[in-house]
Amino acid sequence: MKLKKEINLINDKKFIKRLNWMALGITVAFIVIFQLLSMIASPKLSRFWDFHFSVVFLITVLFLFLSLLIHEGIHGLFFKLFSETGSKVIVGYKNGLLYASSPNSFYSRNQFIWISIAPFFFITSILTILFFLGWLPQEVYVILATVHGSGCVGDFYWCYLLIKEPKTVKVEDTEVGFRIYES
Repeated sequence: MKLKKEINLINDKKFIKRLNWMALGITVAFIVIFQLLSMIASPKLSRFWDFHFSVVFLITVLFLFLSLLIHEGIHGLFFKLFSETGSKVIVGYKNGLLYASSPNSFYSRNQFIWISIAPFFFITSILTILFFLGWLPQEVYVILATVHGSGCVGDFYWCYLLIKEPKTVKVEDTEVGFRIYES
């Protein structure tokens, strides 16, 4: 295999700043998307619980903390699911980024796309189901889905980079990003 491209997100502070600006744009888009989605529900459903602001705030902060752990756990689960060698998964925090990694493990392009996008897909789906069941107030749903979605900006960027690559490339996960190899 021949190394085609190496992405080092964790140590590239300039790129991290660009991702933060992208996250701001995504936040605005997600506010609109999730607010519109929540309005599809009947007013009774979106007001099932009439919370006091402090309770809403507490639930939101608690979920945001838990969602970081759950998000990285989903990455780890998918690393394990697609690993042929049972690779070790690590979770770390560096330069303001919490990350899961399976260093020196190789995946197909499509597997790495799934590893990248799975937390957004599953957490957003669960939040949406909980809202439509009436278990999350509209305000909490919109805030949680928006903040989690905008926090997935790095995952979206991974998918963007990989979608542009041929299906035949191999992706090696590293502690700071990933490497793309031509077969």
